[in-house]
Amino acid sequence: MALNSFTSFPLFVRLPVEIRLAIWELTFHHLPPMVGHLDTETYCTLSASQTAPSSALASRESYEEWLRRTTLHETLGELKTQRLFSPRLVILTRPEVMLAHDGIHRWAAITHIAFEIAGVDDVFELFESLVRFASLQTIIVIIPSGIMTDPEILEWQASIIEDQSLLRRLSALVDHESPDGEWGEDDMIGWILRYRLGGEAAREFYSRRDGPKVKVLIRPPQLRGTVSGDIHTPWTFTLFE
Repeated sequence: MALNSFTSFPLFVRLPVEIRLAIWELTFHHLPPMVGHLDTETYCTLSASQTAPSSALASRESYEEWLRRTTLHETLGELKTQRLFSPRLVILTRPEVMLAHDGIHRWAAITHIAFEIAGVDDVFELFESLVRFASLQTIIVIIPSGIMTDPEILEWQASIIEDQSLLRRLSALVDHESPDGEWGEDDMIGWILRYRLGGEAAREFYSRRDGPKVKVLIRPPQLRGTVSGDIHTPWTFTLFE
């Protein structure tokens, strides 16, 4: 039988509705991943526009499933809205926003989250705060490749959202492993997340087989002159008793 004989499937409408809806949802996962910068707990600035896939417009049923699987987003300062499909969206945010409890509850369906830890005193408090996001699949930790002064850290943090190369690297980690390393069962940080975090719920969250993957993304300091550190070496914590 010729390959082009399979370009249509007339019996699709006879499938049980649950199977049809599952198929529609699977087609939404072909959207290219994008980054949303959550800076105010409520509004999110997007790195690109996430338009509805053609499959969402194929029928009334598929469009209704698209509406059910997405959330309506309003861009700060702009008179327009669009629908966001969480499994193809990386939320890039600041540690203080992650630790807030007022507005971020709106983003309870976060699937992928990224944050930097250059100026963070208690990294494990951040990981404990992520337990409330039950759908979380990916945690991306952005780390500088070298030592910086306090003013340099502030400059480095402020420039992250403008770094188009970094945003592309972030979105790529939705579907791929990080070349800068990952924290899992076989390293010290992964062991701490599973067995030493405060609270049984947090330890269970990171011990699940389907728990979130923790990926490292190394970004060079925005310094004039020579950058210290080796950006090709996966970054790890050094722990002292």
